[in-house]
Amino acid sequence: MSTPYYRIAHQVIPARAAKEPAALWKLLSGPEWSTWLAMVAQVLDEPVRGVGVEGVLTNDAVKTRANVEMLAVYFPEPSGPGEPYFAVLARRPGQTRVRTYVFEKGISDPGEPLRVIMAEWRVEGSSTMRIRMDTSADPSLETCLARTATVFNEDGGDKAPPPIAGLAAHVGAGPAPASKGLRIAIGIGITLLVATVWAVCFLR
Repeated sequence: MSTPYYRIAHQVIPARAAKEPAALWKLLSGPEWSTWLAMVAQVLDEPVRGVGVEGVLTNDAVKTRANVEMLAVYFPEPSGPGEPYFAVLARRPGQTRVRTYVFEKGISDPGEPLRVIMAEWRVEGSSTMRIRMDTSADPSLETCLARTATVFNEDGGDKAPPPIAGLAAHVGAGPAPASKGLRIAIGIGITLLVATVWAVCFLR
């Protein structure tokens, strides 16, 4: 998957959140959000249309649910599996550490209900990890915010994440296979790593 929407949600935002969480939060929650996205588009060398931050134009970008502050970056209707509906940044009020989640379109056979996959991206040093979670059939903003708050609170919140259960090669062409409950799909692929380092170096 190589569309600009995929790269922003799955690569650029997690990389920046890991390196400069406070700066990214300030940019996306305030009037400079559009400038930041324009810079991203310039670096990616592709037009980025239909991307924005929910509520930022009405000074209501920060959404709070269950004592979790969140920013929701929205994207155009996904064109295929792996494409994002939302990238959600989450943190505890008053804290700096930010965790990043993506709600993406899953693979559905004809006639089957829509599948929306939730995953968390963690960037730790030179390792990039994708933790795949359960699915739903509702890509609405409120459902994504509620699910993020629940997972954030159940998974340690702003504390250090729990140990990773296993490692698997990241499949860049789309989301991980369907499963029930929590499933780990961690990527340290060379392509993704290069893209992440590139984003960290140039989106300053």
